Amino acid sequence: MTETLGAITWPEAARLAGSRTLVVPIGSTEQHGPHLPLGTDTMVVEALCRALAESNPAKVMLSPTIHIGASDEHRGFAGTLSVGTEALAASLQALAASASRFDGILFATTHGGNLPAMKLARAVLGDQGARCLWWWPGAVPPALAREGDLHAGWMETSIMLHLAPRLVRRDLASRGAMGSGDKLMAVLRSQGVAAVSANGVIGDPATASAETGRLLFEAMLTDLEATLTTGSGGGSGGGNAG
Repeated sequence: MTETLGAITWPEAARLAGSRTLVVPIGSTEQHGPHLPLGTDTMVVEALCRALAESNPAKVMLSPTIHIGASDEHRGFAGTLSVGTEALAASLQALAASASRFDGILFATTHGGNLPAMKLARAVLGDQGARCLWWWPGAVPPALAREGDLHAGWMETSIMLHLAPRLVRRDLASRGAMGSGDKLMAVLRSQGVAAVSANGVIGDPATASAETGRLLFEAMLTDLEATLTTGSGGGSGGGNAG
C-alpha cells in the first residue's frame, strides 16, 4: 500500500523520512478546452507520482498535491486559478526547506506553465546546496510525436482517456489553433491562450485514443523513475503548454 504523508502521524514520519524521498506532485487548475476537466494536469501528475510510489515503496513518500500552480496564460477562461510564477517558486523553496528531514525531495509537474517557477526555485535551492530533484516531461517518443499539439490536443486527451475516460467529453472535443514555435509561444506568453484559440485548445484531440494515452503515460513514468533513481531524465525536457 502506498504511504502518503497526509495519512501518517508525525512519529511515523520521523521514523520513515530519513530513508524516503518526498515526491511532490505540482498540478494546476485551468481550462483544458471544452472537453477536458480543469484538473487535468493535477490528475495526470498525481497518477504518475502515485505509480512511482507504488513501484518504489521503500524509497518514496508521496506528498499532498499542489493543486493550483502558475496558469496566468489561461486566465481568459472561466475556472482557471493561478498563483503566478513568483508565488509558486517561493512556495517550492519554502516546501523544500520544511522537508529537510527527508532524504530528498522530488518536485514533478506535467504543466508547462509551472516550469519557469520550478527553474527559478531550482536555481535558488541549488545555490544553497539543497538536495532537490526536478521532473517535467521530456520529448514525446518519436513513434508517437505529432506536430502542433501544445494544449488539450491529442496528447492530453489520450492520457485522460487512459486514466479517467468518464471525465472526457468526446462529444465536445474540437480542434483548436494549430502550430508551435517561437512566434506562437511569444503570443501565448504576452497575451495568453485566448488570443490564439477561442476554445482553449492548441492542437487536435480528434485522433486521441486510450491506447496512445497508455503508451504516453508509461513513457513519462519511465522518465520519472530515472529522475528518482539516477537524477537524470525529465528536468531538462520541455513538456507542453498543458
